[in-house]
Amino acid sequence: GMMRSRILEQQRTKLWVEKRIYELAGKTLNTKKPAEFEQYKKYQAEATQEVYANTVLDGVPLLEQEDIGLLDTFGGRVICLPLDIAKAIGFHIRWVVLFTILRQPYGESEREYRTRQRLQMPERQWQSMAPEARADLVERELWLPENWDVYMAERKEEMEEERREVAQSSKYKQYKRWAKKNT
Repeated sequence: GMMRSRILEQQRTKLWVEKRIYELAGKTLNTKKPAEFEQYKKYQAEATQEVYANTVLDGVPLLEQEDIGLLDTFGGRVICLPLDIAKAIGFHIRWVVLFTILRQPYGESEREYRTRQRLQMPERQWQSMAPEARADLVERELWLPENWDVYMAERKEEMEEERREVAQSSKYKQYKRWAKKNT
C-alpha cells in the first residue's frame, strides 16, 4: 500500500535497489536496449521484493503487513470510538477489581499483557515473535522492577557486544565506504 511506496521513494532504498540490480545482473544494464530493459525490470522487481521482505515495521515484515481496511481509517475509528471507550473502561474496571482489590494472581493472558506493556510492544509485534521467546519473556516477570532492571542490563550488554562485532566486520566497513562514496 502507501507505506510500501513511501519506503521505495527513500533515497537510501533507491540506492540499495540500484546496487542490488547491478549485483544480480553482474554488469551495468543499458536500459535503452529492449532486452536489457526487460532484464532490468525483472531484477528491479526482485530487488524490490527483497526490500519488502527485509523491512520490518512494528516487528512485522512489510510483506506480511495487512492492507488498511475501512475500520483502520479515521472515519472508521470515529464510528467505533464509543465501543472502544466502553471496552477500555470495562477492561480497567476488571483489572482494578481482580488484581488490585481482590489481589488475585495474574492469569496467562494478563502476564502476557503486563510483559508486552512493560516492553512497550504493540500486540501485532508480540504475536509475530516465536512462542518460545514470548514464553521466556513472560516467565521472567518483567513487570517487576527488579526483574526489569536485570533484563535491561542484559539487553544493554548484548547490544554493546553486537555493536562491537558489527563495527569490526569487514562487510560493515565496506558498506560504510560505499555509503560515504554514494551519498
